[in-house]
Amino acid sequence: MAHGELLTGSYLAIDSGAVTQKVNGIETLDPAYGFPPFGLPMR
Repeated sequence: MAHGELLTGSYLAIDSGAVTQKVNGIETLDPAYGFPPFGLPMR
């Protein structure tokens, strides 16, 4: 059985490999592929 947490009010940002600066967000894991994205608050 799997479990997870949904970050409502946030965007899920995945690094395409072109990011050159640190991203301020909540570190998490993509539920489908296991990529290390960030939860970014909506403004």
